Amino acid sequence: MEIELIDSLISTAKYLKTAIKKRDKLSEKAFNMSRYTHSPRQIEKTNVDLNWQCMEVDKIKTDFARLFKGSLVDVGTGEKEYNPSGFHSYKY
Repeated sequence: MEIELIDSLISTAKYLKTAIKKRDKLSEKAFNMSRYTHSPRQIEKTNVDLNWQCMEVDKIKTDFARLFKGSLVDVGTGEKEYNPSGFHSYKY
């Protein structure tokens, strides 16, 4: 049981690392976009993609914390509502 928990932790940590790298790249891309060089649609799409990725990172962090409920990494894991774009609303 402990080995499976550790394997799950390692897997989740690796996935979190990948998701954070993707979020950071999207954040840098969104920050460097200009309305003079990009269309409003391109800027909107990049910002929506960034919002989705931020939601994904937060979900992974929550899953990571749930692995150790009651331990040192115990954080609030209650249901959250996400609004990554003007048309979407999700509870997790």
